[in-house]
Amino acid sequence: MGRSFFVDDAATLLGVSRRTVYYLIRDGKLRTIRTMCGSQRVLLESIEELLRARVSTPRAAAASDTDPSGKYPEL
Repeated sequence: MGRSFFVDDAATLLGVSRRTVYYLIRDGKLRTIRTMCGSQRVLLESIEELLRARVSTPRAAAASDTDPSGKYPEL
């Protein structure tokens, strides 16, 4: 198992709100694990993948290619 972050910390790393992180988790764009006490942690690898996708895709194209629904205005 790789390094993981609390949802709040993942939101800070991505520069988005907690709510957006939960949407990204729900939609499968971020992968998580559950701790023994039941809290959800976001895997560093999935954060890095999302950041790489954001960097490699121009902003205008990213909105239409990766988020046609407009659910993630912060990305």
